[in-house]
Amino acid sequence: MSARAEYTKALRDLTTRYGLEHSQTNGGHNKLTDPTTGAVFFTAGSPGDWRAIRNVEARLRRLRKSHEPCKSATTIPPRTG
Repeated sequence: MSARAEYTKALRDLTTRYGLEHSQTNGGHNKLTDPTTGAVFFTAGSPGDWRAIRNVEARLRRLRKSHEPCKSATTIPPRTG
């Protein structure tokens, strides 16, 4: 299996795990869309190196985390005095 085929398979696995929609642009890049938030994420069409899929997953985690409501804001007590 070629590096590009492995990258594409791993990317499809990620989209399934994260519940994203996957499509390809006219330029050959990958477009990942989160149907719940509408956030769009673009990736390369082929891997640059062995870390490519790890970098995509890390960016997806950060993107998902940035759209979560802040939990710490509800635990900070209001100022008194």
